[in-house]
Amino acid sequence: MKILITGGLGFIGHTLVRRLVGDGAQVRILDNLSNAAVNPESLLTLGCDFIEGDIRNRELCDAVAAGMDGIVHLAGQTNVLHSIEHPMEDMEINVRGTLNLLEAARRCRVNRFVFASSNGVVGEREPPMHEKMLPIPLSPYGCTKLMGEYYSRAYHALYGLQSVSLRFANVYGPGSVRKGSVVAKYLKHVINGEELIVFGDGEQTRDFVYIDDLVDGIVRALRVEQGGAVFCLGSGVETSVNRLVALLRAEVEPDIGRRLTVVHQPARNGEIIRNYSDISLARKVLGFAPSVTVKEGVCATWRWFKNAGRT
Repeated sequence: MKILITGGLGFIGHTLVRRLVGDGAQVRILDNLSNAAVNPESLLTLGCDFIEGDIRNRELCDAVAAGMDGIVHLAGQTNVLHSIEHPMEDMEINVRGTLNLLEAARRCRVNRFVFASSNGVVGEREPPMHEKMLPIPLSPYGCTKLMGEYYSRAYHALYGLQSVSLRFANVYGPGSVRKGSVVAKYLKHVINGEELIVFGDGEQTRDFVYIDDLVDGIVRALRVEQGGAVFCLGSGVETSVNRLVALLRAEVEPDIGRRLTVVHQPARNGEIIRNYSDISLARKVLGFAPSVTVKEGVCATWRWFKNAGRT
């Protein structure tokens, strides 16, 4: 199977590349290097093709999609606060870029398309978040991801594209150097001897899903015959920021020999208070079965940061 991965040098992307190559796939990577977690050379040794470029370039999208059996679209603007400050740029990347790739898939007769969405499209609702909830996004980022889902569904209905949208929870794990997740941010602060910042009272909750579990869900979505479908991928467990800080303290403080300093700041505009996913549909249809607990994942991620010494 020949697979194009946009954003293939990012945290999720390069982990997915290694998994697919290990499964015997031929992989082509499109990445503009703006948020790369690894050097292209580290993946070229696996036999991958790498093209440096931007998903806003329509002609380039057509060129890289040619001859592919499937596309996993991970590239995009993923920072909620950035989308609030720069909504037009967020739209250009996440909506126009996604449409360019869907059009490329249609014109090049690519059969499968997996779109990386977010459970943030649902907005501030009573969790757990599930696929049948009416989406009411609270940020430009959430709006653009919802548009991507709708376009993906339309391309299945109109053109027969086997498109699947995956609403990612908060992914974390070893290798998350450039990832903006709170787990990676906190561990980078630990490495740098900096304080941990908690916005609001720390009781806001998230669904933290380990990278290997998430990647397994993506691979399963590539194989399923469920065109136009949406699936939530997470751990299915609600974890507060305060609980995360407690886990980090238990794991990190014995190694560094000091107490972590935690500073509270005002809650951020547009931030969702409670969020975790109902993954029962993904379990049933995809066979998705996340197995790494937050405690286990935080331990593994800290070991990676400690040994790599990265910031």
